[in-house]
Amino acid sequence: MRIEKLDAELEAAETQLDELMLRIPNPADPDVPVVTSRQHGCQDVGELLPKEVTADGSTWTRRPHWEVAKR
Repeated sequence: MRIEKLDAELEAAETQLDELMLRIPNPADPDVPVVTSRQHGCQDVGELLPKEVTADGSTWTRRPHWEVAKR
């Protein structure tokens, strides 16, 4: 009986801790540079992605990660 009571108290404490941890801000370190998607070499939303040519000459179209994730 005592173990069950302690387990319930522990679960309540862990739940409360998780909720409190979500409220702590997590800002980026001031030394982290601010960059744009262009500086990363990423495509901007709405930009057409280039076709790729493989070694055998066939082509395929790159897809953004959100389209790949849907599949």
